Amino acid sequence: MRLYHATIKIKLDLILSDKAIKPGQSFIDVEDDLPGLFGFYDHYSDKHVYAWTNKRDAINCARSLRRNASPRQYTLEERQAVVIPFNVELCLVSIDPDCGVGSGGRMVYGEVRDFDEPIFV
Repeated sequence: MRLYHATIKIKLDLILSDKAIKPGQSFIDVEDDLPGLFGFYDHYSDKHVYAWTNKRDAINCARSLRRNASPRQYTLEERQAVVIPFNVELCLVSIDPDCGVGSGGRMVYGEVRDFDEPIFV
């Protein structure tokens, strides 16, 4: 199954150095007035990588991450939006319960070690 992981550049640097997208690795520090956004999910799993079934949703998510990442924690360059495409076996994928019904939000069990070139958006 083809999926797309949304993140920001500073997290991409960590992913590339680890040669894997690891569960929880792409969560960011957000502005203080945005409680519950990007990292404080109702059903957050520390065993899954979060992804999207289509590139457009992943791009929108990555842009939201860029906008909402704390400028006190990350420079403008570090906040650059990034989407990482990858393929994974369907048996490792489940629907993300924190995404709306019918959305393309997915959770992948475990690390993702085989991914394509990142897309900077």
